[in-house]
Amino acid sequence: MEEDEGLTVEADYRKIVGNIPVLVFCHDMGGDITYANPHAIERIGCDPDELLRMNIFDFIPPDEAEKVQKMKEKRKKGDKSTFRFVSRIKEDNGKVFPVQLSCTPFVNSSGEMEFLIVARDISERRKVRSREEFLHSLLRHDVRNKAQIARGYLELLQDVEVEEKGEKFLQKALKSVKNSLKLIEKVRTLLKIDGSRSKEIDVNLFVENAISEKSPLISKNGVEIKHKSCGCRVVASPLLEEVFSNLIENAIVHSNCDNIVISSRETEEECIVSVEDDGCGIDNEEKEKVLEKGYRKSDSPGSGLGLYLVKEVVETHGGSITVEDSELDGACFEISLKKP
Repeated sequence: MEEDEGLTVEADYRKIVGNIPVLVFCHDMGGDITYANPHAIERIGCDPDELLRMNIFDFIPPDEAEKVQKMKEKRKKGDKSTFRFVSRIKEDNGKVFPVQLSCTPFVNSSGEMEFLIVARDISERRKVRSREEFLHSLLRHDVRNKAQIARGYLELLQDVEVEEKGEKFLQKALKSVKNSLKLIEKVRTLLKIDGSRSKEIDVNLFVENAISEKSPLISKNGVEIKHKSCGCRVVASPLLEEVFSNLIENAIVHSNCDNIVISSRETEEECIVSVEDDGCGIDNEEKEKVLEKGYRKSDSPGSGLGLYLVKEVVETHGGSITVEDSELDGACFEISLKKP
């Protein structure tokens, strides 16, 4: 009777863990898998019967195996405590992802010792932490360095008597301070991404607002900008305006263009906005790099944050961005956004 009750408890337990969105495994003292919940089977990416023929070491990366082996030795010596640690799990396709993991011993319905592993994917947490560290690094180093440059030029002004040279140093100092302020604003935008609220809106309102905001820069550089609207609606937050504002500024400052054309079209599921120019264009080898955080050409001013900000905002809205050659002989940034 006790054995039947044990089987019932064990069956009920496995029914419960089968519905939770974390990876759950059971293995025996030798490491052979005796149970895996549906989420674990799906994430590892192999057939359920195949998984039950595997050993725990089959999906632990080699550099993690030594740590797990030491824990296994402790188990053999009678340690029945719950082990909690950060590790990594290898999918059937070879891809590795980080997990927060716990391993707890229990006696199964047959009276044999097994171990319950509960693993939570912490990839997103790592990504958020990495972005926070990147933003803090920008504030600690880039902004501070620009402020130090400004201070240096301003100190030089104290010893300069020639008015023309003094004006030159002053302009350099002011430019450095302005760059610092721009960088701070971009960092603030990135920090606001996760908390921004979305609603259904005509994407062209964001484009028009961005053109209006950049009108002084457009006029100053003698650039002609054309906007062709299709009235497509998307679900987005006010931060989407930053995408078009940054792309317009990027075209003017970095491509040396005379014309910018912003157009939109829609498919059944997406609204696609193209921002293209007739400037110097982007080399093929640079196309995959320009959206990376911190990337900029050696002779280019700035922090390399503008296009990375664009990519982050677009992806936060569930969209994507690609860089192609423009029919105007410059660069074309194509933003795809989901329709309501």
